[in-house]
Amino acid sequence: MIYVEIVKIDPKKLNLKKLRVIGKRIKEGAIVAYPTDTVYGMGGNPWSASVIDKILQIKRRDWVHGIPVLLANRENVKEFGEMPPIGQKIADIFWPGPVTIVIPKDPTVPDKLSGQNDSIALRIPNHPITLKLIEFSGGALIGTNASIHKQIAPSTAVGVVAQLGDVFDYLIDGGTCYREVPSTVVSVWNDGSIEILREGAVPGKEIFQKV
Repeated sequence: MIYVEIVKIDPKKLNLKKLRVIGKRIKEGAIVAYPTDTVYGMGGNPWSASVIDKILQIKRRDWVHGIPVLLANRENVKEFGEMPPIGQKIADIFWPGPVTIVIPKDPTVPDKLSGQNDSIALRIPNHPITLKLIEFSGGALIGTNASIHKQIAPSTAVGVVAQLGDVFDYLIDGGTCYREVPSTVVSVWNDGSIEILREGAVPGKEIFQKV
């Protein structure tokens, strides 16, 4: 029997009251699964060590690769690191949207969040539910796929429950995700270089062509 609290929210008619409640709970340590513009994600407070540990346990993976963070707006980037100029250009074109940008991290970022890297993966999604949830939870939210490590990420709430069960405090059912594939991950450096770390919703060649 599944005991996770499933909250249905129409992305075209947001229930801000429910999202505020969930956002407050995230600040207090709740783990939440939610729809995005790619696939369903799961997350919580990115500054909480216990939340990070629980999410890694759910995904059945170690901490060495780090965990992405979703942001409410560009102002929140500075909490996690300094965006190189080439990253700013990519963000100008593809944010909000399905491109995750990996930038040099600020020393205050928890090691378990960044993994064995001196960088952090950031994204501003293009989904009304996700953006409001991030806003109400303080401007930043862990944004890893709601799936077991190396398994296909679900594009529906039913798929999340089927794969992960009742491991969340809340599951926001916002219908089927737009693209049903993860974001493209691109790493950027201050010398202007770019590396595609994962092909996803936006072809890597499109990023190179536009920047």
